[in-house]
Amino acid sequence: MPQTYAEEQIRAALKATSGHPLKTQQRIIAESRTDHRLLQELTQGHMSGIVALWVNRIARKTEDAPPPPVPKPEALNMDPGTFGKEILQALQGRDSVQFGQDTYAPRAGRKKASQAHIDAIKALASKGKSSL
Repeated sequence: MPQTYAEEQIRAALKATSGHPLKTQQRIIAESRTDHRLLQELTQGHMSGIVALWVNRIARKTEDAPPPPVPKPEALNMDPGTFGKEILQALQGRDSVQFGQDTYAPRAGRKKASQAHIDAIKALASKGKSSL
C-alpha cells in the first residue's frame, strides 16, 4: 500500500520521538516551515476553509468603519460604604436572584396547588396502588 510523503514524514518523526505524540507534532510543525511539500499535503483537505477564512477576515476589515470612541465612565454617585452593603444584602437574601436569571420584578411567592391538581395526583396514586 503506497504511503504519501506526509505519512512517511510523520512515521519518521514518530520513530525519532519514540512515539511521543506532542513531540511528533512539534517536529512536524517545525519541518513544515521549510518543507513545502509536507505543508501542502498536510493542509490539502483544509485549504479552501483556510483561504475562505482569510478572505472574509480581510474583506470585513476593509468594509468596517473605525469603531466609535468609547465614552468615559461616569463616577458612581453613591457612598462607597452603602454600595458594598447593598451587594452583600442582595447576595445574602434567600430570595436573591440568580445571575442571568433576573427579571427586575419581585419574586412571586409559592402558589398553592389547585384542587384539580390535587385530584389528579390522588387519581394517579390510586392507579399505581391497584396495578401493584
